[in-house]
Amino acid sequence: DQASNKYDNDKSHIGRRLRVRWKGNVCYSGTITAYSHGRHTVAYDDGDVREYVLGDKTIVWLDENEAD
Repeated sequence: DQASNKYDNDKSHIGRRLRVRWKGNVCYSGTITAYSHGRHTVAYDDGDVREYVLGDKTIVWLDENEAD
């Protein structure tokens, strides 16, 4: 899919796979597991869990089975 940093912040993205760009231009893959109070919870493939306002992040949507 396409890179995006603008989209609706709502529950419709729960279950979607994505790649989030971190500092140093490093990207990590994960799945959106929850949405609350304007923030999405991302469960990364390495076990880390973070909450974000995804509109503030650079992301790439992944196909359902795509890991990296």
